[in-house]
This record gives sequence, C-alpha cells and structure tokens, in this order.
Amino acid sequence: MGRSIRMITRQQEDTARPERMPAQAAAKTPGSNPKRQPSIIPYYSELEVLPHDAKPVTAQMTFAIDIDIANLIVQAFIGLVTLGALIAAFWQINQNKRNREYDIKRHQSSRISAWYDEGKNQIDRPKDSRFVWQLVVLRNESESPVYDVIVTCVGINGAGPSFKGEDNCPVFPDRACVGTLPPGAWCIWLPTGGSGMGVRTAPEVAFVDANGISWVRRGNGRLEEIPIEPAVFYRLPLPLNWRGCAKLTE
Repeated sequence: MGRSIRMITRQQEDTARPERMPAQAAAKTPGSNPKRQPSIIPYYSELEVLPHDAKPVTAQMTFAIDIDIANLIVQAFIGLVTLGALIAAFWQINQNKRNREYDIKRHQSSRISAWYDEGKNQIDRPKDSRFVWQLVVLRNESESPVYDVIVTCVGINGAGPSFKGEDNCPVFPDRACVGTLPPGAWCIWLPTGGSGMGVRTAPEVAFVDANGISWVRRGNGRLEEIPIEPAVFYRLPLPLNWRGCAKLTE
C-alpha cells in the first residue's frame, strides 16, 4: 500500500555498469587527486509511484469485460422493447383497418330491421284462419334497396318454432318471400302458429345487400353474414312465390 521507492547507491550502479570500473579504479590509485575521489552517495535512480488504490491488471480487465457484457444486455433489451413496440403498432394498424373494412361491409346490412307491429290497423288482415297473422314492419334505413328478402317466423321462448330459420323444414309454412325491399318503412302479413303456452316468436329476415353479400337478421336482433343466398340458405323449393311488400302508413 502507499508508495514503493527503489533506491540504488552509486557504487551499486557502478557494479551494474562494468564500463565505469576502469575510471573509478584509476581515481583510487596513489597520487591521484583526492578531490576527485568519488564519495558513495545514495541517490534515486528509479522511482515507481503506485497509487494506494491500485488494482491488478487482471482485475481491471475483468471489470472492463463485465461492463461490456452489461452494455450488450442493455442494448439487447432496448432492441427487444423497440421490436415489441413496432409489432404492437403494426398489429393495431391492421386491426383498425379490419374494423373499418368490417364497418363498411356492414354499412347497409346493419340498417335493415324487422319487428311485429301489434298496434297496426287489422282491417286488411288475411282471412286464412289456419294461421295467426302477424303484421311485420320491415325498415330499410339505407339509401339502396336490398334483394331476395325472406321473412321467417322463429321462436324466442317456449316450445315454438326453431330459434333459427334454417333449422325449420324447407316447406315451413310460417315464412314469406318478399323480394326487393326499397329504402323506407314497409310491411307484410306473416303467417305464424300463434303464441299460446308461453311461446314467443319474432320475425327473422334474410336478404342480399347492394354489394351481393347475404345476411340474416335473427329474431333476437343479431346480424350474421351467411355464405349463400337466402333461398338456398333455407333450402326452399323452386320456383318461389315473391309476394312483395306494402308501404307502411301511419
């Protein structure tokens, strides 16, 4: 610890340096000038100063290597975080794009709805007593018509018809083929089996939008895309009797 000093006397250095020996020997011969006789005076030929906190070279190298490894780990972590942020941003952009495309795809179909109107004037009700006739309001709030509209009575509660129109038989009588539904509010009379014994029904509407995509609005209001046109979806026998619809009047 502290400082280490190495001292070498002039005589020791003369011993280490043979070339100076003849001159020193001549100086000691009798009759020589005593003033020129060398005196043995210690002096510092080499001075090595080591700080008190000096560390071995091996320890310093190990410390430097540790710092390099730590820097590599930090850089790798920053790279992973950056990559994760880029992936998340890319995923979010794609997700937003898909959502916009989905909203555009559903733009017209989401504006088609149907429901029973119990308060409508019943004067023009069909006379066929085999069915309980329900007035169905069809509303197209888009700016274009929809096509191949088929309305089916489906069950909501109780032991009535199936909850999905395609699960009923192809010759299911509680169904009406409307055809084209222009923008606005329209109505049809739908034959049903009634609502006795806790049975509750609702109209289901299948149609093709202006882009040629087929949809079905379930009796519970849920909108679903279907892979084929409504007539094939319900397995209806051809030819179909398209009945049309009447303009709804207040």
